[in-house]
This record gives sequence, structure tokens and C-alpha cells, in this order.
Amino acid sequence: MNKIMFFVKLSVCFLFFIMSKNNFGQRNSQIPTPYLWLKADSVNYEQNYWTDLSGHNHHVYFNSPVDSGKINYQPSLKFETTNPFTIPYRPKKKDVICMFVVYKADTTQKSYSIWSVQLDSSKYIEMNSHFVKTLYRTDTYEEIKHTPVINFFSHDWINQKIDTTYAHLNICGGDSIKSFRGLIAEILFYNRNLKQKDLVKIFTYLAIKHGITLQNIDYKNSIDTILWDVTKNKLFSNEIAGIGKDIKLKINQKQTAGNGGESILKITVGNRFYNLNKENPHELNDGDFLIFGDNGESLYDFNNDTSETSFIKNLSNRRWLVKRTGNTAHTIPTTVMIAAPEIAKDTTVTLNLVISPSANTLFPTDSCFILASDSLDSMGNFYFHNIHWDTDISGTDAFTFQLDTIQAMTQRSSLINLENDSTTDGNLNAIKIQVYPNPSKGVFNVQVNLIKSENVNLFVQDETGKTIYQRNLYNSNYYFESFQLNSKGVYLLNIETNKKRKNIKLVVL
Repeated sequence: MNKIMFFVKLSVCFLFFIMSKNNFGQRNSQIPTPYLWLKADSVNYEQNYWTDLSGHNHHVYFNSPVDSGKINYQPSLKFETTNPFTIPYRPKKKDVICMFVVYKADTTQKSYSIWSVQLDSSKYIEMNSHFVKTLYRTDTYEEIKHTPVINFFSHDWINQKIDTTYAHLNICGGDSIKSFRGLIAEILFYNRNLKQKDLVKIFTYLAIKHGITLQNIDYKNSIDTILWDVTKNKLFSNEIAGIGKDIKLKINQKQTAGNGGESILKITVGNRFYNLNKENPHELNDGDFLIFGDNGESLYDFNNDTSETSFIKNLSNRRWLVKRTGNTAHTIPTTVMIAAPEIAKDTTVTLNLVISPSANTLFPTDSCFILASDSLDSMGNFYFHNIHWDTDISGTDAFTFQLDTIQAMTQRSSLINLENDSTTDGNLNAIKIQVYPNPSKGVFNVQVNLIKSENVNLFVQDETGKTIYQRNLYNSNYYFESFQLNSKGVYLLNIETNKKRKNIKLVVL
């Protein structure tokens, strides 16, 4: 009996150890709970207060309604305060504080206080838009930014006397300068030290959500997979941003632009941009990410060297790299928007999107594909719809833009229009088919756009007429298919819909 009881106790202890270990692992994969967590989308506008999401109920109450703004399609609050909001915080002598704030200061040159911690009537630390004041010195920033930033600060109170009856935390203002003018999107305040892996997760969450570049920290997901390696991709460290979903890290970014949403390049899931990220109805799969950055060159500098025939001509010197993570990220349909008002002024030219599946930023003519823009708005923004990334599953793509004439683009267009005939359903006005790259090294992408939903039969035949690839696609008005042919030669791609068929010659180099 004693042996049985001992075994039961041992089993329970072992089970408890496993459960504790699993729970610990789950906690570590998430963002650690802060002492104070304020997000701009957690404001209760009816009762006029800012909800603390940490669970500690340090809510911020407004004296008057606060205007809203946005940073990278995420809500932000617009402040023009004369007095800061005070949070009850009684620091202990062994406390270490870690503060994260996502903000955009007013564009004037005036100095604005973002937050401060007061220890007694004379000692305090303060984070300002122009400087940071510690207990020991004041440091002025080398560069004053008026674009959205992630501000991080860590400090300890070792050997400091603290007046617990006076100590407090101020946000949206400080003790020396009692005002803040600008946008604040998110605040996380920790009254303890954070491990390096926790810091990386928090930075990744804030950077992807708010479209702000991390210069010296790798982007990592909740299972520590590197989404963007800052060392490996150092040539593309400008305006890093991305779309993706990580449930544990609370990331669900469906549309984005670098520089806090202010970059000339924007990418969204689906065929349109919404005012706010949460309004985009498309769903992403957990773990899927597309992160991109550029080399910082000018969009308007075009390489028109005609002596080199093996590379595509008239390309912008601004080049982008895209890094894919996740099993289904290559199937995400995206829209790319590039703001180029100076080019749009000239009605004889246009921009093409040029993608290198091998991530070769020289863009060889035999392995890249060129896509014409789908539309141009009155603001000079060019749009490219139904763009899929990393369709060859290599992990990365490179892309840029080509300056082209309208006449040359029309003559060279790979878009094929099939007109109605008497045997076609009267509701089917046209079929649009795009195949790229062609010729290629073996990987082909096929896009089929229909006016209405229909079944499509797609198959490839070799030179003997043998079918070597076939897919039946059902009940949609848009299809995207990627496949690979392993042997050099000429093939015939057949696309059938109801009583209509189109044959396209494929060349594998």
C-alpha cells in the first residue's frame, strides 16, 4: 500500500512538473505582463478614460475628450496637454524600470516631455522629445525625429532614497516640462528587469504593429524564429515593416508602411487599403509573415545603362528585400502601392513592378518578371494588385520599380484578353491571364481573373503532348497557381473555363 501511495505521489509530482514546465514555456512565448499597458485602441470614449490592459487598473481619466490619429494604420491619441497624467507608482530601492513608448512628437522644434518618474521633491528622471534626463546627467539626442519612434528606457534605483509619499509616474508630460504635443499609440511600463528574449519579443511586437524600424535587434516571433536578420539584411535596413500574424505576440498586421506608416511604399492584404488595420477583413494564418526593408536610395534615380543587356534596364536605384516566414505566407494576395507623384505628372510614362524570385538585386532579364500597374490615383500613387511573394519558396524576394513608357508597356504587356464568342456564357465578358516569368528557369506563376466565379482546368503538356502537370480549380473568380518544370524545353500551358480554352507557350531555359 505504501509503495502504491508513493507511486501516486511521485506521479502527481511528475505531472505537476510537466504542467509547470509547459505553462512556463507558454508564458515565456508571450509578451510579459507590464505594470501599466495603455494602447490607443483601449480608450473608453463614452466614459472618457484610457483602459489599463495590464490588469492593475491604473486607468487614465481625461478631463476632456481626446482626439484620435493613427500610426501605421493603428489608432493613436492626439495630445495637446498642459498637465501630465499621474499614475500611482511607489518605486522600491531594488526596482528596475523598463519603459516603452510609441509616439510621434509635434513637428515644431519645441521640446516636449513624454514621461517622468519622480522619486522625491527634487529627484526625477525624464524622457523628452529632445533629451533624456537621468539622476546623474542630461543627454541631448544627436538627431531630433518628428516621425513615429519606439522610445525605450531602463533605469534602477540602487542606493537611492525614495520618498514613497511623493513618488509617482507621469505620462504624456513630465515634471520639468508639463506638456506633450503629438501622437501616442502605446505605452508599456515595467517595474522590473526584463530578459533579453523578452525585450526582443516586445520590440518585435511594437515594430511590426507600428511600422517602426529596429536597427540593432533581430525581429523574432513567439517561438524565437528570426523573421528579419538585421545583420544579414543590413543593406536593406531602411524603413523596415511587415504584415503577419502571431497570436501569442498579439500581432495581426494586415496593412503596413515603414516609417510609422509614412513611407512611400505601402502593402496591404487584399485589393484595397482601409483607414485602420482592424477594418481590413482578410484573415492571416498564425505564423505567416512578410517583412521587407529597402536600401535607402532615391526612388527617382533610375539606372539607364544600355550597355549591359543581361539586366533589366531603367530600374530605380531604390531596391527592396522581402523575407517570408510561415507555411502559407507565399499564398497571401497583396496589393503594393508606391507613391511617385513626380512620375505621375508625365502622362507618357508609367511604373512597373519588377520582382526577382532569387532575390538578385541586379535583376537579371532571364529570371525576373515585370508587372504593369493596375491603377493610378489622383495623388500619384501606383497600385499593383494580387501580388504574391516568394512563390518559389526560397525564403526571399527582391523587388524594385521600372520607369517605362506607356507605348512600350502596351506593346510588351503579358496580359491576354479573350473576347466573347457565341458559345460563351453571356455574363462572362473576358478572361485575363498573366503568366510570369516566361521564359524562366523553371518556376512559373499563373494568375487568372474572371468576371464571375467559374471552375478552371489548368494543365501543362510537354513537346510530345503528354500532360505533366494538372490542377482543377473550383468556384472562384480569381486563381493563383505556382508550379515548377524541371527540364529545359518548350511546353504548352492550357487554361480552360467552360467552353473556352487558351494555350500559352512556356519556355524553360
